[in-house]
Amino acid sequence: MIPYTLTKQGTEEARQVRTSWAEVPLSQYVDIMTEPTPLESACKLCGLSLEEYGHSSGILDSWIGHALEMVAKGAEGPRPAWLPADLGKAGIGRFELCKKYLRLAPHQEHAYPYLYAIYCYADQYDALDSLIGDFPTELFWKAAKLPVLETIGACAHIVAEVLRLTEKYAPVLDAALTAEQMAAGIERFEKYGFYPTLLSYSGGDLTRLREVLEVPAAVFFHALCVDTEKAEYERQYNEIVTRNRNRK
Repeated sequence: MIPYTLTKQGTEEARQVRTSWAEVPLSQYVDIMTEPTPLESACKLCGLSLEEYGHSSGILDSWIGHALEMVAKGAEGPRPAWLPADLGKAGIGRFELCKKYLRLAPHQEHAYPYLYAIYCYADQYDALDSLIGDFPTELFWKAAKLPVLETIGACAHIVAEVLRLTEKYAPVLDAALTAEQMAAGIERFEKYGFYPTLLSYSGGDLTRLREVLEVPAAVFFHALCVDTEKAEYERQYNEIVTRNRNRK
């Protein structure tokens, strides 16, 4: 970091310019990268507000230029060894938790501390409690305070894997709802997220919910695809049988 003094309304204030992502924790990285514009992100890297930069008379232009380059490239890092290359082989519970927080996040980056904590601290929380309630705040902040270069590789990999697996099974699992389902009000279940599916695959046995959450995500999605197509086959078969019966 480079310290400097900003004179503001006759008062000198100590500020710092961050010249490398190595100087930034994950929480600050999220704040920086979710600013409305790249210039505002660059200003935050330089310890300034956009208004303060506007009154700086070009003194800080070189620092702002470097900060804009940092923002454009973003932080990068490798996938850590503890994180599986194929998240389809890890439990469906952790995968669905990641989907939950990516869905809730105003910007993708806001989910990063959750994503990192979900996989890195998997033995320190209860996946079922977090799915139907909230993820432990202390684990969120534990991840958020880590250096961004230590965490960004894991976060990027998790996002990529969620997208890959979601797209892989989307042709079956994202099939359009039928008019009958819409008329019956199937949307009422949306507020429960993954829980209705989990309850179904536990056979309604509440003591098996946690057991089901440990099933590998790819295995779970494959079974869900089979059941989805089976249900569609049975629906169409019954329609054909009914039509043929009515013709007699």
